[in-house]
Amino acid sequence: KKEEFLIGAGHSLSNSFDLFDDGAILKEKGRLSRAYTLFQLSMEEAGKVILLLDGFTMLSIHENNSGFFDKTRIDDYYKKLDNIFYDHSNKTKYIIEYELLNLNKFIERNNTNKEAGICKQRDEVQNDLKKLKTINELKNNSLYISIENGKFIKPNIKIDSKTLSSIEHKAYSKLMLTKTKSLRFLKDRKFETGVDLEYLDNLKLYSELKK
Repeated sequence: KKEEFLIGAGHSLSNSFDLFDDGAILKEKGRLSRAYTLFQLSMEEAGKVILLLDGFTMLSIHENNSGFFDKTRIDDYYKKLDNIFYDHSNKTKYIIEYELLNLNKFIERNNTNKEAGICKQRDEVQNDLKKLKTINELKNNSLYISIENGKFIKPNIKIDSKTLSSIEHKAYSKLMLTKTKSLRFLKDRKFETGVDLEYLDNLKLYSELKK
């Protein structure tokens, strides 16, 4: 059922904020390496929100378009869902690409000067795509004993305050973007998708956003 996509998006949104909050608690306790893990996991969960909202929209369009159903496109989406939902690296990539898409749209729409702060933010996000492997390796190193040059390295050696601050900033920007997307989604779609308002009111997605 397409409504399950909304429920999944709501759970993912809630979980992404919970992970971020838990990361902040660990940061305050000085557990920097574990905090890094949770900040990045919160980014991954944010990617699920976007993926599931897009899936709900696509299924709604196909249902409401005079019975037209593009099986190939639906099958492609489910393959994409399966590929991203359970893969840590792909979830990170998905939310980074979504943020980059939004930044590029804003810059193009407003004819923004290339020296503006948002252009620098766009360049930073673009660079994150190139450093995707490093970002995910840091997450692993924040949890497990690693080996470098024949030496065993503890997680707290790999994750310093600067590295943690960087991932916290990245995660926060993506969570805010995801929340904005979710609010816009509910505002724009709840009268179009055939899902009644009472049902939406009871969704975790909606209740989280009303806080």
